[in-house]
Amino acid sequence: MPNRFTFLKPSLHSHNLPVYLCNTLAHPLQLKKLRSMGIMEKLAPFDDFKKEANRLYHLEDYEKALDCYEHAYGIYKYLETKNKDNYEDVEIIISQGKNKEENSYRDLALISVLKAMSLSFGHLRNYSEACEAISEALELKPSDPKLLVLRSKFILSNLKEQNIQLALNDIEKAIENDQSYSNLQIKFQEIICQRKKMHEEILADLASSYTKCHWGYELEFNNEKELEHKIIEKMEEKYYEMIHFYLENNKSGNLVRIREEMKSLQMILYKMDFAYEVDENNPGLLAMIKEKSQNEEEGKINVAALEAVKRTYVSLIFNEGKFNEQLLAYCMEKCTEEEKRKQKMQDSKEKGTWTYMKASILVLVVAIVLYNLFL
Repeated sequence: MPNRFTFLKPSLHSHNLPVYLCNTLAHPLQLKKLRSMGIMEKLAPFDDFKKEANRLYHLEDYEKALDCYEHAYGIYKYLETKNKDNYEDVEIIISQGKNKEENSYRDLALISVLKAMSLSFGHLRNYSEACEAISEALELKPSDPKLLVLRSKFILSNLKEQNIQLALNDIEKAIENDQSYSNLQIKFQEIICQRKKMHEEILADLASSYTKCHWGYELEFNNEKELEHKIIEKMEEKYYEMIHFYLENNKSGNLVRIREEMKSLQMILYKMDFAYEVDENNPGLLAMIKEKSQNEEEGKINVAALEAVKRTYVSLIFNEGKFNEQLLAYCMEKCTEEEKRKQKMQDSKEKGTWTYMKASILVLVVAIVLYNLFL
């Protein structure tokens, strides 16, 4: 999804901090004054922010809800920098109480708002940040079964998460503390099996295409992804814009349809991304190619050939997809225009380089002639 957080400075990326924590640097002066209050005094403004966030959450305006939750969070935990021009020099500040009891109130407040933020991120299908928020809550309460189950759900919902075994680990730990979650273990195992089956099917398609082709030459590819992949990404971006528009204008009637269409689209995008990430060292792919190949000496994958197969696969699943025709046409046109504009700029750059080289050669020739004349 498009990043709603505009404050995050490039230099903060090196700290690997959650974006909601980084945004506390941009909180207004009034909120910064609240941070100087005692733990118990902060509870009232904390509740005010959280109540407003809950109201927006129930209206399904998750982005605005997140902004309020973030402000509530920033009362107790935030970033501070001594030099406004240097965002590398930051420090995480956590409000400290006079005793353990006050600190326990602070922790409960942080857990509640982190859980609420994770749910909001989840509704926006931003599962990576949802996992970050709930993981931070688990640092404060490691054995809480509700938090463990919630994180496992986010892990499974995140199609880009490869280490899905983590979800089962969380469920097993949750069951140790609460047997009522036992039924979820079977359900989650089924989801994991389905995901692994899908991975195997993609690898099998790639292996089959690879072994059927004869590659007697080297192919060259740039790092650009296929146009079809860019079109799907553009469509996903537009779906998020539509959801935001309908929420802003209290027109929720189309949201169910839009979210279902986007869910189908994201599955196609996931398959594309998974295929792109498969490399010549993938053990599953190597085993399948060895099994399917009639060449006993087949042991090393031709990287260029694999790249061609992956790009063909991306095009095939794009052609098999069922899309909103109007949105597809719009995004195809926009992506094509962007590609033409990029190519035009590249051609212009290359032309400029050649012109510069010709001018340099001419200057050099003139200099040599003049030098010879003066000898």
